[in-house]
This record gives sequence, structure tokens and C-alpha cells, in this order.
Amino acid sequence: MERSRATYLIVFFAGLFLTCLIFIQPADVQAESGGHTFSTGTATVQLSDGKTVEVTNDISGVLRITGDAGILYDSTIPDADIASIQEANMADDSYLIVEYRTHGTAQALQFDVLHVTNEKLERIYQSDLYEGARLAIDEEGAQLEVSYPKVEQDVPLAEPKEVYIEAFTVAPEQVTKADERTEPATNSAKARTFSASAAGYTNPSYDTISRKLTAAAVKYDVPPEIVKSIAFRESGWKQYTNGSISSCSISDGSNVVIGYDCIGIGIMQVSDYDRSDKQEIQKLMHDIDYNIDRGMQILKDKWNEANAKAESALPYNLIPKVNDGNPDKLENWYFAILAYNGRLERNDPIANPQTAYQELIYKEMGNQSLISTTPFPTHLLTPGRISGQLGSYFSFQTNQVSTPGPLHESTQNYGKGNTVYVTADRLTLRSSPNGSSIGTLPRGEKLTITGGYTANNSNVNHYVWYPVRTSSGKTGYVASGYLSTDPVVVHNLEGDRRNATSASISNYGWHLESPDAVVLGRSDLPIDAFTGSVLAAQLDSPLLLTDQDKLEQVTITEIDRLDPSTIYIVGAEPAISKNVENNLRKNFPESKIERVAGSHRYATSVKVAEEVASVSSKPSEIFLAVGDEKSPDALTIGPHAGSEGIPILLTRTAELHDDVKTYIKRNNIKKVTIIGSETVVSKRVSDQIKQLGASVERVEGPDRYSTNAAVITKYYGTNPDQVFFANGQTTVDSLSGAPLAAKYDAPIILTRPDAVTKPTRAFLNKINDQPEIFYLGSDAAITDRTRKELEGILQ
Repeated sequence: MERSRATYLIVFFAGLFLTCLIFIQPADVQAESGGHTFSTGTATVQLSDGKTVEVTNDISGVLRITGDAGILYDSTIPDADIASIQEANMADDSYLIVEYRTHGTAQALQFDVLHVTNEKLERIYQSDLYEGARLAIDEEGAQLEVSYPKVEQDVPLAEPKEVYIEAFTVAPEQVTKADERTEPATNSAKARTFSASAAGYTNPSYDTISRKLTAAAVKYDVPPEIVKSIAFRESGWKQYTNGSISSCSISDGSNVVIGYDCIGIGIMQVSDYDRSDKQEIQKLMHDIDYNIDRGMQILKDKWNEANAKAESALPYNLIPKVNDGNPDKLENWYFAILAYNGRLERNDPIANPQTAYQELIYKEMGNQSLISTTPFPTHLLTPGRISGQLGSYFSFQTNQVSTPGPLHESTQNYGKGNTVYVTADRLTLRSSPNGSSIGTLPRGEKLTITGGYTANNSNVNHYVWYPVRTSSGKTGYVASGYLSTDPVVVHNLEGDRRNATSASISNYGWHLESPDAVVLGRSDLPIDAFTGSVLAAQLDSPLLLTDQDKLEQVTITEIDRLDPSTIYIVGAEPAISKNVENNLRKNFPESKIERVAGSHRYATSVKVAEEVASVSSKPSEIFLAVGDEKSPDALTIGPHAGSEGIPILLTRTAELHDDVKTYIKRNNIKKVTIIGSETVVSKRVSDQIKQLGASVERVEGPDRYSTNAAVITKYYGTNPDQVFFANGQTTVDSLSGAPLAAKYDAPIILTRPDAVTKPTRAFLNKINDQPEIFYLGSDAAITDRTRKELEGILQ
């Protein structure tokens, strides 16, 4: 086969062994190319000029090049292999192109360009990491070209729609970027082509694949939901394409799914295989059960990395263990899923919260298996690189991470006779799998599984159907994702201190979102933040807490993950110091820092109200609460005020502040709702409001718990789908919960930390259906005994 002089040589870690694989296309093998490809283990090769190359690929890739003068080049790449060395002549100079590939299905590419002069090797360029990339060399044009897939949420990694292309020009002293562009993946040098005469294989039905994935997951003690989401993310549940043929050299001429990088094979995109073992490669290509099994072995190996070190002297294991390491809990697989793709910075959930591989897998579990796992508390992580004898490793710098509950187990392993409970607000009972509705079941409804599951014939609906019988004897089918063996759904939003609790609430409520703003309030004197909760809710942003003069690392980490365009500081410099503001500007130079403040708390509440009114649809109405940080009344009304966009202003008990009077007059406020009795906000204040031309309504009770119950009854009724419990004595821990409760359109219910008060108990007894429960703060805020009592009342 003729080739032009401007030959593009595709260099890849897919094992382009020049003589090993009998199905390699002869046109891709050129003796003059000087290419050498390496697999796992140790190998020694001679370059065309007599230099010796020694390569060892294990946990790290070690490369040594020697000549007559001794060692000319020595390089170690942790968590990667030396994939290949390509000799190239460009612009009348000699070069070595060294390609590295990281471990995992990402097979991220990094390459060095070494300038060869006599007995010297000088590295003139080291590239960035490119996930799933290909490297092409144009010797005549003295160019290198990297192409790599655009990662998209619903597009399998093996079959991208678009690729990014970066071209580099090579000169004796430097490598410079010459061009970058985006192209359809079909335009790339190694595009798939359709061939009707090629060996065409067909995939099993999706319901068969679902059963195969479930069986393999059970065999290896992995939750099936995880396996199904990984297989979808990698290949779209396909072992074979729809008739198109990969032009990668590893292809055997069939329509097997081969990754864009010409490495990953089949449904699980298995990449960790011996490139010289042609029998292994054929089995991976044409035995879907074997491919799935190998994927499971690799995933389980990654799980075991929680107990292994890259180097014995390093303080941390390859990945942290999550909680107690129980493999039945879906949340405990967080780092093993990450490692399946690769221990890479691009999977750092602080820097890349929307696109980190493991975050996408958990998101897809929610969308496709209908199971809502607890978001991972990434604000507790400290990602970075640590140095060892062989180089630096990406690490989370801890050996264990504890996460808040609830921890979820697979809902696809139930058997006949198992008792389960409904977790959805309303679950449809159907006549058959995907059949017509024959009723709805409330949260907490007790069900009995009466038979085996039925899988969906779909690659995007990963849940299964169970035949069930209700406690009243009614039978039908329900989707697995809305079931649990726990009768009550409980979420613990907590931290070891109040600032960490606010970060935990933010991380849970805005885990896979990118809010434009963050609101920051003071933690030990939270009165300004009470009013700021409405602003946060209207901006659909979290409310984080800070010390008066110090910005804690947990807060910095969470803001870094959120990457807001604007950070609002609520309160003047006596409340939150200039030092905190300067720290924000230093850490987040791309974010706009705005301080919303007045000369005192009442003036600050007015300034916050003006901000809220600018984005609210109800600027002619306000809530009024006492400006006492010991009172929880502003917290009580916070979620409703936030969801409705009604500002909360503060008042003294006996006198309406002049700044508030001015706001009411200037903004032509028509209605003021006072929260609390006349003991808290006096009749004199009410009369002053009426004199300003506004109508007055009061929602009250004889104490804070009665007022709380009255507010909830008025604005939420007696059947909320979610409830947030907060300490009614010390409200700081729960303050950040108000914007999240507003997001759910749910109330905050106050309780004593060590007992359930009579007003609270009376209100809870009116709730008919089992709501989803959120606790704001640790067991120091609400004791375990009180939590059990609350849950018992609601069951």
C-alpha cells in the first residue's frame, strides 16, 4: 500500500507490536519508522543509532536511555506506563518522542520531545495530560498532532461526537503550539468507517446485557448500579458498533467497540491487558461475558487499592477507604470508581466538580437507576501531589474519609419475600413492568417482594421491576430505585464545627450545580446571615459561614469547588473583617466580591432586602422578625421567605428602626407579616407599620416552638414531602439550611436538642405521610435519642 512522504504515524499504548499481533494491518508497520511499544513488565530495545532503551512498567513507568557516555536520559512517571518511543527526523534534526499512558480506562496521554545531538538527549518539551488521546507525527511537516475526545454527559467515552485537536511545531530548541480546533470525531485520522462486508457482530438485547452486568456485579460483590453506570459511561452498553469498523491497528476487521485512543476494548473498555497476548485480546473483543468479567476484576483491584501504597515509605495508600469499607454501600465505592478511570487531576472533584469521572457515574446512577445516593463530602478532601522516591503522585492525602448518611445499598438484589419500603414522595404501582398505573404508594409504605425482577430492554433505564404486595394486599410492579430496606429516609447534614456544617449543607444541596453566587455570613453572630438566607435562596446559592476574622480551609475548599462569579459578604467590617474579604480576593481573584452591609444589623437587613427586591417578584411585601440572634423566628420564616422572594427585615422589640421605616415608605410596602408574639415584637411596632400605610399580619405562638409550628402550618400545611429539623435553642448550626430548605420548598422544624417539645409533637402528629428527614447539625445539636423520638412520631 502506497503512502505519501507526509506520513501520519499513530503512536499509541494499544500495543502496536510490530511483529506480535497477526491481525495488525501491514500498512501500519514500517521498519523505517523506528517505533518501539512497551507493555507491562521490563523490556530492553536498541535504537537505530545504537542507544539502549530500558523500560519497566509497574505501578510507575521507569525509562532509562544509555549510550557510550553512560546514562543519557532517566525518567519516572508515577501511575503510568512508558507506552512507546518513536524515532523521528524533522527539519533535518533527530528526535525521540516518548509517550506515557496513565493507568485506568482514561489512558491519559503525556509525551516528551527529546532532541538528539551526538551523545546527548535534551528534553525540549513535556506535554499536558490528554485523556483518551492519540498522538500523530508528521515528520515532513515537523509537526505533532494530539486529538482527544470531548467529554459529554450522555455520550459514551468510546464513541465521542467531537474531538479537540492541538497541533505543535517542532524546532531544534522548542516545541510550540501551532493550531487548536474542534472537529467531528468522524473527521479524525483514525475515524471508523462503515463496511458491509466486514465481520459484523450484533450485541445481545439490553435486557440480556442488564442481566449479564448484574450477574457479574453480584459475583464480585459490587453493587449492580455501579457496574451498569460504568458500562454505559464507557461504551453505551455496547460490545459492538452498528456496522462501523475501527481503523486502529489493533482492530481485527470486525465491528468491535475500540476506544478513540485505540486501546480500550468492548463494553467495559478494558485497557489493562497484555498487548502481546493476542488470545487475550481476541477474548476481550468477542466474548462479552469475558470482557465484563475482566472489567469487574479491574474494578475490584481498584477497590483494593485502599489498602496498597505506590511506595512503601509513602504515608498514604493509593486511594482512601470510605467509611468502614463495606462494599455493599454505594457511596463507599467513590475512589475505586475514580481509579477505574484513572488517579488523575482531571478526576479531582474540587477542581472539576461537574466532569470528574466518579461524579458523572453517581449522577448517571441517579438518572438511570433512579437511586439517589448521598453526595460525597468533597469539602473534606485535600487533593494534591505528594513526593516519593520515584516521583510525585496525585493523592487525597488521607487514608480514610467518613461520609454522612444515609449510605445506600443496591436495590437490585432483592429476592422473593424481602420486605422493603417506598422512598419516593409518590411511587406509581403498575399492572406490569412499564405497564399502566393502578395506584400510587406514599413514602414509607411497606411492601413485600413476591418474585424475581424484570430488567428493562434499554441501555438508559438501568433500574429493574419488582412484583410486590402492599400491606393491604394489593399487588403490582414498582421500579427498584424507589425502594429501601430502611423505613425512614434520613439525611445528616453536619460537620465537626459550624463552618464545616455550612460547607456540608452547601456540598449536599449544590453538589452537581454551578451557582453564580455564594453568600457568606458570620458564624458566631449570625443575625445578619438570617436575612442573607433569603438572598441566597433567591440566587439559588448556598449560604456559607465564616469566623469574624478568619476564613477556614473548609470554606475555601467549598467556594473553590462552587467557583462562583460573585461572593456576597453579609455584614459590615465589624461583623466580618477586612482580613476575610482580602483572603477571599486572594483565593478567588476571578470572583467579584460584594459586601452587603449597613452600619448596624437593622441597616444591614435593609441593604439585604434591597438586593432581594432587585431579583424578587414580590417587592411590595416583607417579613419582620426581632433582631435578636437568640431568637429563631427569622430562621423559622427563612425557607418560605426564600422560596417566595420576600425579604426579612429586623426590628427592635419595642421600636421600629428608622432605617426600616424608610425602606417601607420608599418601596411602598403594602403588607408586613410579623413573626412572633407581641412579647417578641410589640404592638407598638405593629402600630408604627400601620401608620406607614401597610397592612399587618402576625403569625405567632406563646413560645418559639409554637410560633414555629404556626408558621409551618400556615405556609406548608400538614403534609410536607421533606422536613428539616434544627436545634431551636442554638440556631447557628442550622442557619445554612434555610436556602436548602427553600430549594426543596420544605419547612425547618425546631426542636430542643434533648427532647421534643409539646408544640412540635402536636404538629408532627398531624403529618399523615412519611416525609424525608434532614437533620441540620451533628448529634451535639440534636441528640440521637431525640432523633429516634422524632422519627418514631413520623412513622
